[in-house]
Amino acid sequence: MKSSVIATCSLLFLLLISSCEKDSPAAVSNPTVAISAAKDSVPAGNTLLFTAVPSVKVDSIFWKLDGIATEETGWVAGDSDTAIVFSTIGTATVHVKVVLNSKTATASFPVRVLANPLSLSLTGTGKAVVQNGTLNFTATAGGFPDSLLWKIGGTATDLTGWVRGDSDTTLAFSSVGVSPVFVKAVKGEVVKTTFLNVTCYPKAGTKVRYVGSRSSYYGFDPFPKPEAIASVYQKMAAKIPGSIPSAVWIVGGIKGSACDLEFPRPGTTTYPNITFQNQDKHEAYLDEFDKIGAKVFLQVEAGMADMKTLMKLVIGQYRHHQCIAGFGIDVEWYPSPLDKNGDSVGTMDEWKVVSNVKAAITQAEIAELDAYVKTFDPFYRIFLKHWEPNMCGSKSYGDAVYLNSSQRFKSIDQMIGSPSQSWTTAGWANAFKPGECGYQIGYEDDAVWWKLLKDPLVDITKKLDTSFPNQINHIYWVDFTMYDPMLTEYWK
Repeated sequence: MKSSVIATCSLLFLLLISSCEKDSPAAVSNPTVAISAAKDSVPAGNTLLFTAVPSVKVDSIFWKLDGIATEETGWVAGDSDTAIVFSTIGTATVHVKVVLNSKTATASFPVRVLANPLSLSLTGTGKAVVQNGTLNFTATAGGFPDSLLWKIGGTATDLTGWVRGDSDTTLAFSSVGVSPVFVKAVKGEVVKTTFLNVTCYPKAGTKVRYVGSRSSYYGFDPFPKPEAIASVYQKMAAKIPGSIPSAVWIVGGIKGSACDLEFPRPGTTTYPNITFQNQDKHEAYLDEFDKIGAKVFLQVEAGMADMKTLMKLVIGQYRHHQCIAGFGIDVEWYPSPLDKNGDSVGTMDEWKVVSNVKAAITQAEIAELDAYVKTFDPFYRIFLKHWEPNMCGSKSYGDAVYLNSSQRFKSIDQMIGSPSQSWTTAGWANAFKPGECGYQIGYEDDAVWWKLLKDPLVDITKKLDTSFPNQINHIYWVDFTMYDPMLTEYWK
């Protein structure tokens, strides 16, 4: 009897164990995964479709290109099928990882990325257009493609929206904002794609083109993260219908009589009155501005450095960014250490060096610098910044932008002033009409009146816009007060 009870209990215990093993996650075997593709080579700029085949149903699938499969970084969640674009000639490796409970398995697939037999470049008659307007584009293709495809907006990897066209095409723009124009050359299974960003401005209403802030190493405290400031610029521009997120982005500040560029020295060449930092401070920010379609003027405080050399170094460092609109010259610090107010910021020895500093930048110098910046991109523009029109040539030149940095007004009406008052915004606008003008606003010395406004950014912008209705305006809040409680909504 006793042995029978023991046997029955043993049987029940074994059944219980068997049941637990069926339901327990620990009893699940380790997953495995295989990866496949139609081929193991691809021309640069082309896409391959990869398929992951897990041995069992898994919780999630992750993909990454290059790196090491055992590293935790770089993985992107995806489906069992994923398309990957290969841009760099050489050998690339596609990794896939599957996860089931806490267990993982990986597989890798090497790909040879070959030189693309096609070449393709794209030019247009402009980078900006009024809403419902048109621009002409020319695609120059090498390698004898079978066809050219065009589209506005979306991404290059989207399969939808492409329209067959000729090497010359005219496109109409209906949506306000920044849109990429894509052209794709196709030869068999080989493709080559390139694009240009085009800014579409509203047909009527506000004349404000760019809205954002000034940015410098000594203005923001603390300096914001790239994603944060990009979001701020989007929210600021959204307050001014039809405007584009923008920034006056200082990449080199005055350091004694030198300009200290905030990126590493390219190569080993030394440059008079130019110093460099060990790390690049701005690349991540410009990446974010590219994503949101912002337009950025890169500015320097030149010191005694040669301006063309600064242009060459700065634009050479950042010209691959679509967000770059041009190059900014702060005339107050060009040249320095003697600013155009007559205040020395250097030593007595430096005073002797700059004893022949001229009183203002001339029209001939503006023309020379404007022509030089356009050698890098014909659509790049320069801006000249000061508070007195006579320091910036006294009249407009070409498509240059004239940025006003006046402050210490007692009211918004005094800020506007009259055309006969050169130090006011009206005097500034009158001097440079019909050229585009910009205004740095939000200075601490003006807070006595702008803090009384319901919405300082919107109210000041509207005042400037209505006061100068026949000119395009750019609005930049200064970084010194960007964290003021009156602007809290933009940081949320």
